[in-house]
Amino acid sequence: MPDANSNSDASKTKSSIDASQVLGHVSMLENYLPTHALDDFGHTTNPQLYMTRIPDPSKEGQELPLHVLMAVSKRCISAQLVQEAPGRTGTPVEVLVIPGDDQITCATLMPLEHLQLTARDTGLKMNDSRPLNRRASNNSEDGDLFYSQFYSSRDKLTLSENDDESDGQPSPSPSPTNVGTDSSVVTSTLMSGGMSLKAPSPRLAIVVGTRENRVISIEFSVKPHALVLERRKFFVGPEERTYFEPLPTSRLTKLQQQQTKKKPKKASSTTTTRRRSLTHSSSSGLDNTSEHKAVVPFEPSGGVTTLVAYNLWREGRPRTHVWISFGDGTAIRLHHAGFFPSVWQKHLESDLQQQQLAQVLGEPLVKWKAMLPPMPDSTVTYIPLPKYHPSPLAPFPAWKRPEFDHPTAEDEKLDEYQDEVYEAAVYCSGHMADVFPTLAFYTSEDQFESRIHNDDMLEDVPEEEEYGIVGSVIGGIFGSVFGSSTTKKKPTPDPAEDVTQAAADYKEPWDPSVPFPDMNLDPVKLYAGYEIHDPPRQIIYCTIDPEGDLAAIADTLGRVSLVDLATKQIIRMWKGFRDSVCHWIQYPRSTSETPWLKNKVLYLVIHSRQRKVIEVYRTRHGPRVKTIQVARDAQLICSRELTSEGYVSNCYIVHSNVPHSPLNKIQKIEFSESEQTGNLTSRSRSSLLPPDSPHHKSTQDASRKLNHLKQLLDETNVECESGDVFRALEKIDSIEDLSTILDIVAKAPTLGGRMGVEGSTFQKLAVSYCEQKLDEAISAGGKEAESNPHIQRLAFKIAYYTQISAAYDALHRYEVQRDESEATLELAAPSMWSVEAAGWTATYEKITKRLVDDDCLESPKEPLHFHAFAAACVPPKDWMEALYDLKRGGYKVYLSDSSKTRKEILIRIFKPLLGDVFSFKVVNQLFDALGIGKDHDYLLKCFGEWFTSLSIKDSTTKSIFAKDSPANRWLKELAVPQITKAAEKNTPPMQSLYDYCSSSEELVRVFWLATLCREVVYQASSEMEDETYGKVSKDASVGSWDSLLRRLRVCLFVSLRLYGQQLGACPISIKAVEKGDNFSVFEWLARDELSMTQNNDEILSLENACRISNHSFDPSKKEGDDRFKVLQKSCFSSALSEDERAEYLVDFDDDDRLGAMLLFLKPFNIPDMLVAHRTLLLAHRWGKNPADLTVLHSALIALKSIDPVEHKRIASSLRLDIWQSRIRPVYRALLMGFDDVQEVSQEIVAPLFHDPEWVKTFNEIAAYVLDLLAEIKWHESERIDLWDTDYEEDSSTWPPVGDCVVLKRLVRRNRAIFESSLDAHRMLLKALKLSKNISSHSQCIPSFYDLFTPSMMFNNAVSHPEEEQKQHSFLQEAIVTYARNYEGQSLETLSLGEVESLAELWEFDMVNVRTLFLLSMYEFGKDNVVDEVLTKSASLVSVQHFCDDGVEIICRRLDYLMSEESPFDMSNVMGSLDADMCDWVREKAEESDPLVDGAILDVPVGSTHLFGLRLLSLAASAEIAKDERVKIHSLIVLSGTIVKSLEEEPTESSGSI
Repeated sequence: MPDANSNSDASKTKSSIDASQVLGHVSMLENYLPTHALDDFGHTTNPQLYMTRIPDPSKEGQELPLHVLMAVSKRCISAQLVQEAPGRTGTPVEVLVIPGDDQITCATLMPLEHLQLTARDTGLKMNDSRPLNRRASNNSEDGDLFYSQFYSSRDKLTLSENDDESDGQPSPSPSPTNVGTDSSVVTSTLMSGGMSLKAPSPRLAIVVGTRENRVISIEFSVKPHALVLERRKFFVGPEERTYFEPLPTSRLTKLQQQQTKKKPKKASSTTTTRRRSLTHSSSSGLDNTSEHKAVVPFEPSGGVTTLVAYNLWREGRPRTHVWISFGDGTAIRLHHAGFFPSVWQKHLESDLQQQQLAQVLGEPLVKWKAMLPPMPDSTVTYIPLPKYHPSPLAPFPAWKRPEFDHPTAEDEKLDEYQDEVYEAAVYCSGHMADVFPTLAFYTSEDQFESRIHNDDMLEDVPEEEEYGIVGSVIGGIFGSVFGSSTTKKKPTPDPAEDVTQAAADYKEPWDPSVPFPDMNLDPVKLYAGYEIHDPPRQIIYCTIDPEGDLAAIADTLGRVSLVDLATKQIIRMWKGFRDSVCHWIQYPRSTSETPWLKNKVLYLVIHSRQRKVIEVYRTRHGPRVKTIQVARDAQLICSRELTSEGYVSNCYIVHSNVPHSPLNKIQKIEFSESEQTGNLTSRSRSSLLPPDSPHHKSTQDASRKLNHLKQLLDETNVECESGDVFRALEKIDSIEDLSTILDIVAKAPTLGGRMGVEGSTFQKLAVSYCEQKLDEAISAGGKEAESNPHIQRLAFKIAYYTQISAAYDALHRYEVQRDESEATLELAAPSMWSVEAAGWTATYEKITKRLVDDDCLESPKEPLHFHAFAAACVPPKDWMEALYDLKRGGYKVYLSDSSKTRKEILIRIFKPLLGDVFSFKVVNQLFDALGIGKDHDYLLKCFGEWFTSLSIKDSTTKSIFAKDSPANRWLKELAVPQITKAAEKNTPPMQSLYDYCSSSEELVRVFWLATLCREVVYQASSEMEDETYGKVSKDASVGSWDSLLRRLRVCLFVSLRLYGQQLGACPISIKAVEKGDNFSVFEWLARDELSMTQNNDEILSLENACRISNHSFDPSKKEGDDRFKVLQKSCFSSALSEDERAEYLVDFDDDDRLGAMLLFLKPFNIPDMLVAHRTLLLAHRWGKNPADLTVLHSALIALKSIDPVEHKRIASSLRLDIWQSRIRPVYRALLMGFDDVQEVSQEIVAPLFHDPEWVKTFNEIAAYVLDLLAEIKWHESERIDLWDTDYEEDSSTWPPVGDCVVLKRLVRRNRAIFESSLDAHRMLLKALKLSKNISSHSQCIPSFYDLFTPSMMFNNAVSHPEEEQKQHSFLQEAIVTYARNYEGQSLETLSLGEVESLAELWEFDMVNVRTLFLLSMYEFGKDNVVDEVLTKSASLVSVQHFCDDGVEIICRRLDYLMSEESPFDMSNVMGSLDADMCDWVREKAEESDPLVDGAILDVPVGSTHLFGLRLLSLAASAEIAKDERVKIHSLIVLSGTIVKSLEEEPTESSGSI
């Protein structure tokens, strides 16, 4: 921003900075990284730009003309030096690349303010030979990056061989051995610096926060002349380190490690505030020994959320500090020099290592944490406040020593920290946002105890008494409630306290591996203070002004609020700023005349991304000083810049942060001095003067007069007349106020209403009086008065309202004198286009069942008041530079941008064109008075808006069908010069009306307007063709309008044929269709096909028939001019029922029937594209009625008909879309509930889950879709999101045949599916068919609880260690259950259905699965079911396994038969059996266990005998051991003997042989 005393012209000069190189560089780095599953899902996130200026090392308080640009993406950072003038740029450099799952959350740039703090070497060396790792890693072993390898006790840092250079020139440097040993070289503090032979180059640190709670810093040397950012090199042994982390996690000093082994002394909660203040003070001022704080390792969580730099005043000068906040509420405040490793190096090499680095910097590290309740599924943002504002509950200020008792320097430093209080603004989004305050302020302020007892008083109370006092207070409060009162006793002292205290008194040497030991101390706790509750509003953005006095917050309701942090109250609010961010601008100003004001003026910059506008407001209650219209991808950049008044905040605009965009230009937000408060106007300056000054009193008098006039013109009950208003006007003599008065008087409705002023008479009086005062001011001021901005503004207002009055008078005379009787005009024969327009009007009214004129405004009867006319006119925005053309009426005054306001005025302005031929010149007089009579393009556009607002009756009888109507004549006068220009430029005549017709959505009215324009152009060009001897061609002039009418015909046909259906992203018009990304003609045709039938075979037959039909024609060509009635008849199909529409499938090409749309859009008859759209439409239709699964089934039939080889990408994207948008959400709700499912309605879908038949069918459909997804395989080299089609484009028709925008977007969103995730989904669906036990599924299915989430298909499914064992148990149980429940006929094939499919997915051996199934069938006694299939499928089972278990089954059956429990009487049989064999059978039966629970032993012995024979046959074929075959044979002999014996002596028992 320019200096307050600079020339205003200079402030208007804008130079741009090119950001294309650094944006392209970071985009290139990002592209090199592997793509993650969730990266840029949906819209791509553009890189964010940051910028800062470089201080001049040789001049304090000044900066070099250099900017550092930084571009930050999710995982990469690039930086570049840019010179302001003459616009030189350096080469972009790679700053940081983070591979893996970690991502960058925030970043900032910081120049080093005190170069004497830093060492001058180029690099650091250490005796370590670990491998180089230039890029940040997430591995816990390598994640420490700097400390574990860089600062170990056995390592020693040394200077590198190459010394630092300034601007490319080498300079000598003291050797490492001299540094820290020679007292003449190294002084006692870092601030005073060591001996430098040459001033080092400016230093810059880029600090980055990541999602994994890491804070990474990269230091650069700035070479101004070479425009080079040179990375500060650090070495671990011979290897390079290019970045480090200044805040290591989980690392303690040796002393802290000792303290963690001892039990810390527990401090009383009542002394927390007092002891907290002691941690920042000691006898030495900043000896932060923290003897009263417990050691808590620094282990934040939630990611780094903010990195903000602010100034704090220390010892009378500002020092830059950085606030770092984490997602768990932890925050760190650190001196900015702590992020520069060269500062650490200098301290390490000095003799000051007995002091902590924070002590040498003069700043302690501050760590606090906001104590929040649990916030599940929510994101909490913490914004640290750089300035403390005491609340009404804050402690009273401590007693200060008298002024004559001068404090020492140590006392001043002690007082600077001991009472410091910390605050943070906190807001929440997510699941808990409705119960959490809209905005909460957390503070460490003691709001309770110190209101009663001063801190000094508390310190005087012994600890014994302190505990007793607090205990009695607490007991007194709660004793009345709980019936008792207790006194809190002092805790029992810990035996280890003396040792701990002794360790605390010991000053530990500085440990480089833990640069700031305070980060491992118990944090200062912040508790909720003031809260703002305003549900359902949620804050999405918050920023604090550089001084720490104000906060700007943007919310979800489109509001931007200004909060006074001193009172925690909202003091100003702006509405209509959705999706906004805010920044600040500070402007230095002179305060010599007003010493009570701040030396910086603060402005709030609001960027509304939705409205694409940037607005600048002066705070707190100042006006808007600038409005800038920006592009869609614009970004605000806030930059801290150094001036003579210290650091100020400035804002820049990057017009687009999209890499490789031509709008990658950065400009500074500037505004003229008259708009700033740095140079005050006479009135604003006088308002800042003391109240008793004469000028202040005169200003108050002028304000009183102006307010009096406003009150008279307001809608009040005060009785007054126009004379009273004019007398009040005459009392005002301020030139500045007179300009305001003309606006107030012009737009005051009370003059023409309550006071009855006729026309513009009062406005003319006011203008006349202002002219008189203007002449007097010019005469009194001389030539200098001409440059006075107030005089110039008043002169403009006088000229402007003189034009407005003249234009209004022309209109007012017509409205007062007009004859209300309608003029009679002779009607002419209608043209072909007029007949078609009438046909479309009738078709529209029949289909929509509403009149075209329903939305027409009534023609006004009363004359227009002047205030309404003045409000509808807009003065030139840049009136200082606007051209005043006296010959053309003065300034160009256009009508309001509001279409509603403009339409109401246009009805009156063009009203004469509906009268007789003598009154239409009134229109020209009015526009000439406004200075736009020659702006024919604007007049034609206004005519088009007016004509489309007329009723059909007026537009036809008084214009289109009338001979020589005023409207035709007026339009013809404007068309003649337009036709000549169009012939020269080869553009349509009356281009503005042509464009209006193309963009209008009122198709019926626009068709009438285009018909009128076509007739006017035809008449004018016919006359001109003869006059110009053919230079102007009638056919060429009319041809463009004929083409326009044919395109309107197509739009009307489609909109009426598909009336009531969603055609695309916006209402249909020619311009919207030609844009290419709003509509798909294939979708229109698919909708029309589905309106007839959902049967895919019938639709394919229809498409084939339409392709060969001789009744088809193209309505966008001349061939359709004579057959428009066929189109209009076809439109009536939208008004028929489904049964009636299906009837004309046979007669689709009969002229007397209602033809299909394919007959008229034949070039789009491409079956593969149409079936793809039918799939999407049917799936969408099912989503509206999920109960009807036949619709979803029809969608899958259409989906299956798309060839996955020929149209692989389309088929893949459609299958994935149906799964993601239709199947997945329903199944997620079915399994896990509706809590995390937003895509479906619980009221509609939940009842369906209680319908078993619906769930079963839906499960089958879901499994089918997964099978379709599994069919398509992708090679690593294939691009799955590449749009390629095999049909030819055709631009000879309209709409032209080209890419389908719907399918193209769908294919570009296509993503690779992880096979493991697909299998996991298939496993679950198949497992659900076998068992409804969800708990067992969760142990068997990988990533069970993540299945059916939106991103699961694009991630690997993770298995747990016991998963295989659980799968084995589940599958075994499923096989047994399947065998138990089988009740069918004998099996012909050994197929287990879903069991077999699940086993294949789990990669179980199918031989074992089938073997277990057969054995289970025999265990259940179902021998007759599997005997046949066992013989056929012997090769599909494990014969050894089957024979082993089969023998045991036979033994258990025979043992049961021979036992007492048998239904047979075996006493007569047992004597004929081999006793040894019977004993072996009994022993075998007792030793073996059944494979299944509930095994059936009461099986006919004949079946057992047959089972043994089959076992023997299998054993012989599989070469089973001879001994085993002998055993089987013995069992066969035994069972055969029993069978024979039982057959000879049958029993009467219930058993059967």
